[in-house]
Amino acid sequence: GSATNKKEAKAIMEHVASQFRSNPKKTIGVVALSQRQQTAIRNEKDLMLLKNPDLHSFFEGGNIQNKFFIKNLETVQGDERDIIYISIGYGYDQNKRMTMNFGPINKLGGERRLNVLISRAKEKVNVFSSITGDDFDLKKTNNNAGVRYLKQYLDYVKSNGDVSTIYSAPELDNDYDADNPFER
Repeated sequence: GSATNKKEAKAIMEHVASQFRSNPKKTIGVVALSQRQQTAIRNEKDLMLLKNPDLHSFFEGGNIQNKFFIKNLETVQGDERDIIYISIGYGYDQNKRMTMNFGPINKLGGERRLNVLISRAKEKVNVFSSITGDDFDLKKTNNNAGVRYLKQYLDYVKSNGDVSTIYSAPELDNDYDADNPFER
């Protein structure tokens, strides 16, 4: 009922803390698809810091703006980090229904916002989601391009990068990997 996924927010911050502990030199960005999920992640970060004061140096003081951020899809443009954590945040409601509303992704140009999001990582993207592409019903979105690409991206993530079993690529006259829809 809060339009957030608190379990997802907690899981992300646990992974971020683990990443900082194992390799503190890596820069990290956390991006939520919605403003409400961004707030949930920030709240989870604050709770984590209360319980783990040893983590303060990773999140506060110094030149932290270059080390770590939590943003939403609308505000992430131009920011790159070594590792990007994506919080989908959306999913089924308490009545086991999914509205197929993914905020900015549903709007005109949503596919471009998704492209900006997944291209913020210099080295790695970690996706946190309670849904997969299998949960999508594109008929409910009039085959909206942004939602379609989000579904395809979640399928890609689920396949661990093996797109050959998911998509058939048209012949391309260039040097791109024809089997990879995101490179296309």
